[in-house]
Amino acid sequence: MLGLPKGRFMSQSIAVAQSLGVARDQHPARRVSFNTTFETCRLAVKLLKIQDIATLLRDGQLDFGVCSDEWMNEAYVSLPELVDLRWCLTQVVYAAPRSGIPAAAGGTVRIATPYPNLARSFLAKRGRSYHIQPVLGCPEALVPEVCDAVIDCVETGRSLEDNELIAQDTLLVSSIRLYAQRRHQGTPVATGLAALLSSHVATNQ
Repeated sequence: MLGLPKGRFMSQSIAVAQSLGVARDQHPARRVSFNTTFETCRLAVKLLKIQDIATLLRDGQLDFGVCSDEWMNEAYVSLPELVDLRWCLTQVVYAAPRSGIPAAAGGTVRIATPYPNLARSFLAKRGRSYHIQPVLGCPEALVPEVCDAVIDCVETGRSLEDNELIAQDTLLVSSIRLYAQRRHQGTPVATGLAALLSSHVATNQ
């Protein structure tokens, strides 16, 4: 089973599905599951949220998945990378107001983030007390009333700038990659998928 990301990556995922033999008329707007034959094997193709691809890979429910580094790290997944697709190059950063973080009661800094696990690992090394507020997105909207700083994924940094925040540290640089379960390394399906998706590597990054 192969997981492909929907949302902002839907057009790229549909292009991959077509390359795998899924006919254009098989994917109406709301259809998210297809079956095809690849390298003489039946292959189920699923369009999923990218966060779910990471956890399903972690739990062994997907054989292959196209996912980003930050969600793989957030879900504590370490699997072989077959192809770096470079559909989106981003950074997960620690950002705070340009004016600085005001002294908080008890010296605790409040952090809003969609990546609580990445945040805990990062903040544990900084020697200061933090409170992590998990959010599903747009943590910069919570500064300064709910939080003092954010840990978030950025491409251009424009959203941070618009909200008077500045990146102070980078946790990781992230790309979109094809991952595989270890048991599939070197198999014809893994080799074939890597070759096929290589034709979908972004060239404008």
